[in-house]
Amino acid sequence: MKLKSVVLFSASLGIGVIGLGYLLSPQFMYGLYGIDLETVNEANMVRSAYGGLFIGFAILFLLGTLRDQFAKPALIALLTFMASFASGRIVSIFVDGMPSLLILSLIVLEITYSALAAYLLSAKCESNNSA
Repeated sequence: MKLKSVVLFSASLGIGVIGLGYLLSPQFMYGLYGIDLETVNEANMVRSAYGGLFIGFAILFLLGTLRDQFAKPALIALLTFMASFASGRIVSIFVDGMPSLLILSLIVLEITYSALAAYLLSAKCESNNSA
């Protein structure tokens, strides 16, 4: 299996499972971070922003695994998605302080997926036919 397929499929699986968690049980998911959802509006925002959006991206990443014409857009989306989360978390470390080990682990995963997507999109990788 090509590295591109492994990266996109594993991202699809991980983001899809997390998205389903937020869609089906937003209180449980936020509870992992010590946050309580207290209103219908809060639950609605979490279900849509994390649940629906994550599942949509998971589908795009899966399409990139299954169809060559979706691979490059899926990799661009993966790079943007993961780098955006990592950037926001890094800014928060400087502004808000050090988060929990769970969140630090997420930063490592996000940076890793960002780097892999960037590598797979690079001209060097393309010329070696590795993607």
